[in-house]
Amino acid sequence: MFRNSHPLFFLGKQFLPTYYCLFCNKKPKMSSSAASSANIEPQFTYLMELSDDLILTILSFVADVPLEEQDYETTAGVSDLYSTTTHILPYVNKHFYNLLKGDNGEGGGGGGQDVFYKSGLIRLCKNDPRLWKTALQKLLPPPPSAASRGEGRKKKKNNEKQKKEEHRNGDNSVASNNDDSLVTDSTATNTGDQAETTEELLEQLIQTTSSPLITMPKLYYTNYLDLYKTILDTQLRFRGPIFYMPDTVMLNRPIGLHFFEQRYRVLIHSVMEPYPNEARRGQPLKEVLKAMPQGSNKLNEYPKFIYAHASPLQKGSPAVIVEVHQCLIHPNGTADVHLLPVQFVWLEQIWELPNAGALYFAQARKMNTESSSQMEGRPPFMTFH
Repeated sequence: MFRNSHPLFFLGKQFLPTYYCLFCNKKPKMSSSAASSANIEPQFTYLMELSDDLILTILSFVADVPLEEQDYETTAGVSDLYSTTTHILPYVNKHFYNLLKGDNGEGGGGGGQDVFYKSGLIRLCKNDPRLWKTALQKLLPPPPSAASRGEGRKKKKNNEKQKKEEHRNGDNSVASNNDDSLVTDSTATNTGDQAETTEELLEQLIQTTSSPLITMPKLYYTNYLDLYKTILDTQLRFRGPIFYMPDTVMLNRPIGLHFFEQRYRVLIHSVMEPYPNEARRGQPLKEVLKAMPQGSNKLNEYPKFIYAHASPLQKGSPAVIVEVHQCLIHPNGTADVHLLPVQFVWLEQIWELPNAGALYFAQARKMNTESSSQMEGRPPFMTFH
């Protein structure tokens, strides 16, 4: 990989474990036995004399972002989202802190670390496209419909015709206004184009929210740090009620369950409440969703909740998101459901809902592809940390 073979990578990697040596031309203190066995390589002692841009460039070869190097299994269930960008580099010295946490100079916020998050997102998408690149693509605004594209072309043609007529009449004021409308139409059409590479996708997402011609319901991301946070919170995290029963689970292998406990009656009622009555009377959800109008109920998604299939139920344990594909709620509140496991997750936070009969709620984070593949068919009572 280019990043690992670049000369600046070795310079940065040499810097990270030896902060003290880097800033002053001294060797670190160590025991005599350690000193005899250690190879003290020459240190670069002039880093702080370089420009800020060069310092950031050097550090970018050794900086990683949260979730890039590890998943829950290797962090003993601690959801601190550890990385060199967040937990090491800002605390080397005051200059590094101001350099990374301050404004990036372009008015977009994010600080100097924003370049680290851009590189980190590119690497994450390359190493795990199923999880990260898919999440990026879901943030893109939907492409314009055929009807809206037809209206845009018709409007553009009329504008051009009117512009020619006004030009013949010697009046260019209206033509000037038409130019603005043409730019707006073109920009709105390009917004829906699908970017091919991760770099193009990232650039398109940042431009989408920063352009004054585009109206978004909420500007989540004006820089790469904000974009990363948005992906993590809206695409990789899931919040919902928990059904807890240790068992072996496989993705895309249907599960049939009968809910009779009071807390799980509350669970299935709350999950199915936004859907039409037919969805609670045994009609397959596929048919119900097909009959629903477009745009309703989160883009016609299946109802979901968290199935905690591993013991013990605690922070850092694995679980799985399940879709409800069929549900029959009986008059007494019990229910028969057909579920489909679709995504393994790590439990980040767990709390008990009040007045819900000991029903638990959780915030979970999607596993990366490697961890998810290792979870397939895993016994439910294994020690995970």
